[in-house]
Amino acid sequence: MLYLIGLGLSDETDITVKGLGIVKKAARVYLENYTAILLVETKVLEEYYGRPVIVADREMVESDSDSILKGAETEDVAFLVVGDPYGYPPPPSSPVLPLPPLFPPLFPPPP
Repeated sequence: MLYLIGLGLSDETDITVKGLGIVKKAARVYLENYTAILLVETKVLEEYYGRPVIVADREMVESDSDSILKGAETEDVAFLVVGDPYGYPPPPSSPVLPLPPLFPPLFPPPP
């Protein structure tokens, strides 16, 4: 399973308890490191999490994302982003496809 985990905006202690638990058990941990910069160095995260953190630069995220996803079907992979993971923008080269609605509209569109 691939987990997108928000780190907050300041330092290593801003991660949620649930996110920290996933980081500690994941097979690999990546830190997205080009759309925003965390206020602490990667080695501080590694010391706090008790494990290595792979820095995912722009090249890796945009051109080598298969290496991040490799094995995510059978093992947990954590992808850390600064701030909120739902605010993480896709690379400009990524196609943005609309999702079908989950529920029918409450009101029909106007004529």
